[in-house]
Amino acid sequence: MTAHEYDVRIAGLKIHIREVGEGQPLLLLNGLGAPTAWWSTLEGRLDGMRLIEFDAPGVGGSQTPWVPPRPEFLAWLAARVLDKAGVERADVLGYSLGGMVAQHLAARSPERVRRLVLTSTGCGFGGVQAGITKLLNVGTPLRFLSQRFYERTLPDMVGGRARNDPEFLERHRERRYANPPNKRGYMMQTLALSAWSSLPVLSHIQAPTFVVTGDDDPLMPMPNAYLLARHIPNARLHVAAGEGHLLLMDEQSSAFTPIRAFLRAKSVERTQVWRNATVVDDAALGAVLPQAKGAKRALTLPQSAWRRAWRPPVRTA
Repeated sequence: MTAHEYDVRIAGLKIHIREVGEGQPLLLLNGLGAPTAWWSTLEGRLDGMRLIEFDAPGVGGSQTPWVPPRPEFLAWLAARVLDKAGVERADVLGYSLGGMVAQHLAARSPERVRRLVLTSTGCGFGGVQAGITKLLNVGTPLRFLSQRFYERTLPDMVGGRARNDPEFLERHRERRYANPPNKRGYMMQTLALSAWSSLPVLSHIQAPTFVVTGDDDPLMPMPNAYLLARHIPNARLHVAAGEGHLLLMDEQSSAFTPIRAFLRAKSVERTQVWRNATVVDDAALGAVLPQAKGAKRALTLPQSAWRRAWRPPVRTA
């Protein structure tokens, strides 16, 4: 597919945009430190759509801001990217950090989002955190600078195929090293997530929402996807067995087929992938939320209290 790449000015920042393909517009929102080049695997699986991608501030070809860009600002920026592309309404797919941005875009600008796909992402504060070692590892760009550190930490950090497929791990390393993140921009993104939460706005999302997660994602544990699917009014959940945080970078991922079917369906409610997906109620959510004990329970109390403060209405059949 032929790509069209160009730079625009938004809020005084140079923002790099990439467009690929033709058809129904699909805005792609990428993860932490990830440039548009990292969408190459997904681009090959979503033919027949007009893919609109952009490098977030501090990433790839976009300018680094002087202050950390909060997800709320990035959602506003994403809407401006649609304006620059001449698109009034689009489907939106957000991955990891991009999924957090997508939640705010869909909640604050519902008229801009037709359908929403949230992949390997969570609600921030109030969710289920990864282990402290994994959080420390993802909070530093060191793995982009040291191959040894990358090889030692990534399999346990992202799970899935990276655990036992050296060739997949090497291909992903080559992609990362060919397009390393801006170090200051990377740190800006991590700082912007401090004490951030989407729980107060999830009930405002109107678009049909397809939440996708792997059941082996140590960086974004599976209960986070259940939380999103429970709090968003018209959401369904799809769990990809054996897959981890990098499922959209895995050319063998089973997630591509249901995502494509959801986006291409003439009627979401009538499509098989929607009917087969899980409607998450309180019982299903309670079954997957970890029950911490002792000192660990004290550390998780603030997150649990925040979840209770934003408990969604009872879901009826």
